[in-house]
Amino acid sequence: MCRYDGRNDKVTEAVNALAKKMSEEKTRILSREPAEETVYRIFYVDDSERYLFIQLEKEGLIALIEHRCGPLVPKQWFCHFTFERVADFLIAFFLLEGIEFCQLSDIVASYSDNETFHSTSGFL
Repeated sequence: MCRYDGRNDKVTEAVNALAKKMSEEKTRILSREPAEETVYRIFYVDDSERYLFIQLEKEGLIALIEHRCGPLVPKQWFCHFTFERVADFLIAFFLLEGIEFCQLSDIVASYSDNETFHSTSGFL
């Protein structure tokens, strides 16, 4: 048990931080180390039984998977969300949040005087 004030909502904050990191790296899995660092920035304690990262795994929000490139190669651990639809939604949310939307006037202004802008040029 993490024993933190539930009103701080560190679980949601940590899950969102992991999803944002995945969206930035354009992946559905993260190496264990960057995933742990992301969660530790949200809630860090110097007690391994209270690590929020471990609690997220114990509660089934994330899972760690092992991968080996060969029989003599050290194994690597990766983190992913256990619920694919939640992962898809959160990663897409943070990808969309990172897009800067242009106003139509900005798009029109970006054309030189020699070019003509038509409403059918593919811009919404």
